[in-house]
Amino acid sequence: MADQGVREGRKLVIVPRMYTEEELILATGKSIPERVKDEIKGFWANLEEQLSRLGRIDKVYRDMITAEGEEGVRQLSAMDPCNYGVVKPLLEGGAKLMATEDPLLVKEAEAWVGAMAWGSPSALELFRDNLKDRNRYIAERINETLRPGEVGLLFMEPSRELQLPEGLEVVRIESGSLDLLKALLGGKKVE
Repeated sequence: MADQGVREGRKLVIVPRMYTEEELILATGKSIPERVKDEIKGFWANLEEQLSRLGRIDKVYRDMITAEGEEGVRQLSAMDPCNYGVVKPLLEGGAKLMATEDPLLVKEAEAWVGAMAWGSPSALELFRDNLKDRNRYIAERINETLRPGEVGLLFMEPSRELQLPEGLEVVRIESGSLDLLKALLGGKKVE
């Protein structure tokens, strides 16, 4: 019965998505220590346990997903098999994977990342502007698609920030694994 009050409103559970090994290698330019690989596995196991306590999830959102239905599932399974492994049982239980991002904005972001790799001086500023547009789009998508009484789950890159609408109950799931990853990405030695 305690869940009934939440069901009348809208609830969004935000999970800082774990970087894939490929993303970490790309970001750091070096191989990933075994300890970090173990932390990544622990993150997903811990998350599955936390999600099992939430009850019903109606909608699943994930940054970089630009399509719904089977195409969205294909996108997720190709880009992040671990995240897909956590989402698959939710979808089998009736949750719906939502198109979360605008495909044109995602392609633009990829172009700016490429330009930054080539040393374009203005690319970083343009990428940041693009990220603001993407964040605004995600917040609008959630506001438009998460109905009263529904619970949504958002997997999002940890450094991104959204301006979510009032009246939306937000719960954040945190993980100590993210501190280790921040140290790795920040250039601190991780053993």
